[in-house]
Amino acid sequence: MWVIYRVLISLYFNLIKMASWFRPDARKWIEGRKNFSKWLAEQNPNDSPHIWVHCSSLGEFEQGRSLIDNIKFKYPDKLIWLSFFSPSGYDVRKNYPQADVVSYFPSDNLNDVKEFIEKINPLLVIFVKYDFWFNTLQELSRRSVPFAFVSMSLHQNSYLRKSWANKFLNILREACLLSVQDQNSYDFLKSKGFDNILLAGDGRIDRIISLGEESFHNEFIDKFCGESPILVIGSSWTQDLEILKKAIQSSAFENWKIIIAPHKVDDPHINECKTFFGSGINLYSGGIQSLSEVSRVLVIDFIGLLATLYRKATLAYVGGGFGKGIHNILEPIAFGVPVCFGPQHKKFREAQIFMDQKFGFEIRKAEDLIKIALKCKEAGWQDERKVDIQQFLQNQKGSTERIMSYLEQHKFLK
Repeated sequence: MWVIYRVLISLYFNLIKMASWFRPDARKWIEGRKNFSKWLAEQNPNDSPHIWVHCSSLGEFEQGRSLIDNIKFKYPDKLIWLSFFSPSGYDVRKNYPQADVVSYFPSDNLNDVKEFIEKINPLLVIFVKYDFWFNTLQELSRRSVPFAFVSMSLHQNSYLRKSWANKFLNILREACLLSVQDQNSYDFLKSKGFDNILLAGDGRIDRIISLGEESFHNEFIDKFCGESPILVIGSSWTQDLEILKKAIQSSAFENWKIIIAPHKVDDPHINECKTFFGSGINLYSGGIQSLSEVSRVLVIDFIGLLATLYRKATLAYVGGGFGKGIHNILEPIAFGVPVCFGPQHKKFREAQIFMDQKFGFEIRKAEDLIKIALKCKEAGWQDERKVDIQQFLQNQKGSTERIMSYLEQHKFLK
């Protein structure tokens, strides 16, 4: 089994190299790891011990962010090494102030793993959610380095639930902590005899609660929004825009203004927005002096602003639900905003919870979104949604505190 895994892992990373010849995202992945050994040596020349936190991408970072912040606050002398697998996460958070070093994760090839671990010299390793690299986990175990998974979720279709994956699942018995988001994941691991599990919830809840408490002022955004109802469209893809274009042309969205933050902000995706909504749209990069009062559409061609923009929303739509899966639907509720999304949400437990709680809505066609826009005009409807959202957040908060307490009680943080 392990021979097969190592062959497949080697093949996987070689395929990324091949894909870099014609895929920009793969090319960026490869370029970010050029001269990696030399760069590593420069980051930690004295081999100082670090707490290593690994996130696959930006979404996972948000799940672990409150924990990182708390560790740095309580243990300011501890060095933190933050790693990302994807360029999208690294590019946005490479200057994250609570981390002493931010880097890419090199690969799960054994030689790369050994070099990386030796240079980080980890006291503790924290993996966020489910980026399972089994060569890395085996090597950490061999070196007696404690490792934990936080905000972990093993959904019903997870390969680790399959009988053929038992050998991989068993490696997780070596973890000092498996902190899971949901009861289902907890029950599954309990049924397999795991005793290193903690039902702590989703770390993003603590993060979005703090996000909702932060102040925000942006002259450009304030001027664009004025007193109009606002639809904020986050992380949109082509299929989302096709439905949204039809919806906002209806009378239900009359007098609304639209803020669009595409999933990617490169020229092709910005031009796509122009195709759907007209070349006269406002671009955030144009600055306040370019703001047109004629156009009611603003496109955010800038990474890092979306989470705070939701505070301006009357209604939010989060994209990705007509493709591989929805993006972060927790961010809008930080500000008490009801959220809509496409039908590909089955792997995201919070989507079903939101729908059950009546502040999340599945959108399959333009008419579905139009119905929700009309609901926003009903007296008291939005106030009721805000109350429901606030109750949900209060019931779900505290994941970070529970994880910190466990790590401290068991002397993994000291």
